[in-house]
Amino acid sequence: MKTVCLFFVLLTGLFSCKFYAIKKYQLNKPFSFIHKSSYLDFIMKRNIGEQNHFLYLDSASYERFLMDKIQKDTTVLYLGCYLNDSTCFLKSNFFNKNISCSGRIENEVLSNLAYKEKDPLHFKKVQKLSTYKMHPLINNEVFSINHDEKRIKLFLLYSYSYGTYYDKLIKNLNEIVKQNETDISMYIICIDPLYSLK
Repeated sequence: MKTVCLFFVLLTGLFSCKFYAIKKYQLNKPFSFIHKSSYLDFIMKRNIGEQNHFLYLDSASYERFLMDKIQKDTTVLYLGCYLNDSTCFLKSNFFNKNISCSGRIENEVLSNLAYKEKDPLHFKKVQKLSTYKMHPLINNEVFSINHDEKRIKLFLLYSYSYGTYYDKLIKNLNEIVKQNETDISMYIICIDPLYSLK
């Protein structure tokens, strides 16, 4: 009987923690935006990045990007630090053990910032980002990583369903970028289906 009672106490605790997290971080809210401008307004109120650095995928690239970058790579928030369109830093073993951990993501970015040499062991060739057509959320221009001359281009992923869970981390990364603005820039790729909005 004690075992059954303990099981129900643990089960109740697990579910109440889950519901607490959903409420606290506003997780998994239904996506109900009609206009890109209202989505951008929502993001700007969160104060998590510069408005011209939020990107979205066009309809032809959307599914491919989700398959290639999220499903295959099991990426949650941190897409990577890129040198150019097809070269990015290798992700460390420490990071790969828990890819959704805020502290590990921050450490990964700081480690990449500290690295100055061009040792090929620290980089890998990847599918070109330009194979996915992206636009700044603020306008319909085509985004090109090659127009950014900074040494490192940090790419994060963002979804409305994340709620506020990663807001603190994104703000911390934004501060790191501001403190190292000659070396690094940050882009946030919105993985919500924004191509369908007016």
